[in-house]
Amino acid sequence: MIKHVFVGVIKEGVDEAKINERLEVMRAIDKYVPQVSNLAVGRNLNWYTQQDALVLTGDFKSKEDWLAFINSDYHQEKLIKVAGEVFDMEKSLGYEYEF
Repeated sequence: MIKHVFVGVIKEGVDEAKINERLEVMRAIDKYVPQVSNLAVGRNLNWYTQQDALVLTGDFKSKEDWLAFINSDYHQEKLIKVAGEVFDMEKSLGYEYEF
């Protein structure tokens, strides 16, 4: 299994409505991309890392499933194209690891 982790650092000045809209789009991924399982999306609580961010984790059975997600219309149109409206992409991070 492969775990995908995305930490989207929120730009300063982005209003709460836009942040909440982004959360809902991220939470809907598994409705449009069947290769992802155990999807979890939330906002950083700032207990350990003092950074306003949205965090996503999801599991994939294989690299091919992960690539299907990355290349999906939903990921490209609903996430990538508009990511810069909410996230500071220079500070945001994505990770994948096997478990």
